[in-house]
Amino acid sequence: MKSKQSPKPALVAPRRSARLAGIANPPNYKVTKTSKKQAKPFTRKGKHGTHQGVNVTKDQMKESVEPMDMSPVSALELPSEVWQTIVGYVDDTDAPGDLRNLRSTCKRVSELCEPAFCETLHGNALATHELILAKHQERQDLVQRFITHRQHLLDRSWVQMFTCIPRLRNLKVLHQSAFTELRECTLSPVDYHPIRVAHVLKAPKLTSLTVAHPLLDEQGERLPAPGSLPLKHLTLLVNPRKALQTVLSLLKLPKALETLSFDDSRAPMVRAGEGILHEVLPTLAEYQGNLTTLKVFATTPQVLSEDSLNGLLDFTVLKRLKVLSFCGHDNYPVNCFFKLPEGLRSLRFNGMLAMSSLTEKLLSQSSAPGFTCPRHVDVNIDYNVFEDFMFDGGLLLRPLSKNGQEDLDRHLHGINLFMTNLPCEQFTWVERFCSIERQLQATKTGSEAMPPYAYVLREEIREVSFERDDRVNRYGHNDLSLFHGCCAHHYRNF
Repeated sequence: MKSKQSPKPALVAPRRSARLAGIANPPNYKVTKTSKKQAKPFTRKGKHGTHQGVNVTKDQMKESVEPMDMSPVSALELPSEVWQTIVGYVDDTDAPGDLRNLRSTCKRVSELCEPAFCETLHGNALATHELILAKHQERQDLVQRFITHRQHLLDRSWVQMFTCIPRLRNLKVLHQSAFTELRECTLSPVDYHPIRVAHVLKAPKLTSLTVAHPLLDEQGERLPAPGSLPLKHLTLLVNPRKALQTVLSLLKLPKALETLSFDDSRAPMVRAGEGILHEVLPTLAEYQGNLTTLKVFATTPQVLSEDSLNGLLDFTVLKRLKVLSFCGHDNYPVNCFFKLPEGLRSLRFNGMLAMSSLTEKLLSQSSAPGFTCPRHVDVNIDYNVFEDFMFDGGLLLRPLSKNGQEDLDRHLHGINLFMTNLPCEQFTWVERFCSIERQLQATKTGSEAMPPYAYVLREEIREVSFERDDRVNRYGHNDLSLFHGCCAHHYRNF
């Protein structure tokens, strides 16, 4: 004889609109009893074990229900084990009909964990999602698709969405429809894992892109046509052993690139001979003839100082180049004075130079083929960039201490040798620590055709203030801050 089955408990499935991005927990209820009848417990054996429940009578269903004030909790905050338990609790044949919607919804959420399809419906939920991914780092390697949707045009929080993308190492799809208003994008991981950039490149208004370890799958991904991108400013931080073809392909895509910042030191234990900038320059000249500013972070300091590499970098192919800036050099970057374009207005260095010794080395090679002395030479040193550099800020304060005077005299001696012996029209030396800045500027005054040349020197010490910018305040205000602000832990101590 079959036993009488108890009524199925009634459960309410979560709202359909709350899928994926954050499913609010079903509200908890506080029941105020209006009947003396008590709910009868029951026990049922099922496919997944013995389950206990409570029979709910019609009289009890009429009892007044008062919702408790409970703030919703994102479903993503639940541990993976909880979702596995929920999804595997019942199957389609054993589950009551009113549980199937709940199970279906749970399945959708579990896809975030495996096989990791991530859809973010609200940009302002980014901080929560990043925190969750940080707690469950094993899920980051599972994410293969990332889709974003903005709620309204003025929602700025969605732009920050891209900060978590570099941590998704196996990301294969980045929904291009989300980037219709994207103008500036930075993708910089904290390790050496490559980032797929094909979908970001399709943003119709993207003018500034910074990417470390870019990856282009030209066979599996359809790239924009050469000369079609609106990019004006491009920063590439690459592994010289792997990225040459990717860099060459990327440089063909912009219509009229104005600024390129290039760092080919992003690999462990790089050597001077492994740099690829000399192979990049011909392609850059062919496809980006309007380039006006080139900022270079040297593969190693020896690239810019070793005699054996003298003339390796031929910048004469960049006919319209106006500013050439070097970072990652040592105190004697002699090779930076070879094969420079005629129209170059400023040769810039963003680190310490030993001016006296550098001038002596330059004079010894001034008759060598390809030697060039630009009209303007700028040295811009921001000690705020060097995290491990112990600098006495008092050296810049007036009245000068004994050490401060010796430091200034050393600079003045080097500048004097440089200006009186080389045909440079103007030399500017800037030192900055915190908000104190010292500027030494030497300008030619005469028309002498041969040294010694005459010049005047001006000195200015001032306190500077900058607009609030967390990244700049931390990493400084010269060109080195651009490279140092991306994966700063990777950089050598200067």
